Amino acid sequence: MKLLDITDRQASKLKRARDARNALAAKRDEVTRSPRARDEVRALIEADLDRQAARCGAIQKLQYYGYHGRITDPVELSPTLVIELLGRDQVIDKLTDLAVADGSQISSAEMTDQLSDLDAQLFELEQKEEREALALEDDGWVIERREDVDPTAVLSVWEEQYG
Repeated sequence: MKLLDITDRQASKLKRARDARNALAAKRDEVTRSPRARDEVRALIEADLDRQAARCGAIQKLQYYGYHGRITDPVELSPTLVIELLGRDQVIDKLTDLAVADGSQISSAEMTDQLSDLDAQLFELEQKEEREALALEDDGWVIERREDVDPTAVLSVWEEQYG
């Protein structure tokens, strides 16, 4: 029985398949880490700000002297009031600026499409890798499988070959 020596000529197809799969997986990771589109980030921040403000309620009550010298009714100082006083749109814009990275941005729909395409390509490459591994095993090689291989890709190739 031969152990896999990846430099061996017979194993070069498997190495190429693994290299192509790893390159595509790196591209998928890059898409996953892509900055989101500014308008989507702004909408998420706005919704989260509203949700947080609703949960916080009043922080404290303020009483102050009115222009006539008497103490007024208490005014509740809440996160919502503070944001309104500072300018809601300006606060949301500033938080969006802090959250959105410079560079190319991608919408959720674009990301979903790209990831779907990359996942299909990865599946095909993993099937190709398994076919090459099985061919080498048929020649007497002992092939170590990757731990992160998609089991459905492996099983689909076994189904093809062994019915």
